[in-house]
Amino acid sequence: MLEIDLLLELPVPAAVAFAYVTAPNRLHEWQTSTVSIVADPPPPLKLGTRLTETRRAPVGGRQVTAVVEVVGYELGERFDLHVVQGPLPLDVDHVFAPGATPDTSHLEVRIHGTLPYPFRFVQPLFKRMLRKQFEADYARLVERLETLGRRDP
Repeated sequence: MLEIDLLLELPVPAAVAFAYVTAPNRLHEWQTSTVSIVADPPPPLKLGTRLTETRRAPVGGRQVTAVVEVVGYELGERFDLHVVQGPLPLDVDHVFAPGATPDTSHLEVRIHGTLPYPFRFVQPLFKRMLRKQFEADYARLVERLETLGRRDP
């Protein structure tokens, strides 16, 4: 079992962060491996929406495609994804909460799943690689939200 937990302090209210994270057209801004993403049905996202994501693999740079379904959606509070089809059967859960001030929020991210058979032999190495990638992506998210917060008073 693969589990990665991240806790982030965000420089914007939870509603602003939620809107940004759930906007497919913004994903490439903070997840740099994103090549393209198509939502079915088109945004706004809702429970059951399927996203076809094409990404550059972390090793080798080849493009891989996955179909990801929105399996949890509570406006402004929760956004959960499940990889339905693709190389890594992962779930990514996002829980948004108010911060210490009205202009801040918290984001708890939980990435979990069982790696396919060939990856199980190198799970510790693979987990470190994935953790590094997710930490970098979510650090970029915080940076993007800081920029957004400065533009939107």
